[in-house]
Amino acid sequence: MNTGTRVLVVDDEPLLLSSLRRLLARARPDIIVVYASSAQAAEWQLESTSLRFVMTDLRMHADAQAGLRVVKAARAAQVPVAVVTSAMPHEIDALSLDGVEVIPKAALSAEVLGELLQRAFAQ
Repeated sequence: MNTGTRVLVVDDEPLLLSSLRRLLARARPDIIVVYASSAQAAEWQLESTSLRFVMTDLRMHADAQAGLRVVKAARAAQVPVAVVTSAMPHEIDALSLDGVEVIPKAALSAEVLGELLQRAFAQ
């Protein structure tokens, strides 16, 4: 198995995880998608699995800081990370200023994810 193309998707909504998996497979059929439904599970994946990219929701299980913890853990592991969210614009602005790519959930498409992965894999 090619562990160099693993992508971690972090969200507490099972339907969104499934949708993201399908979109990612359409965008890059060569990747392997692994999942986490909490910041704690994502941190474990980052410590125990070789990952090329992380996509995380900002809020999970009513925890407004969950996504930020995932971003911090990804950065510590030197893995490119992006936030996919329906958060308020001021929260998105704060992340964008910190260099984190933010994608509104409403804008998700295979094309958008393909471009995002291309930039992340080029790092």
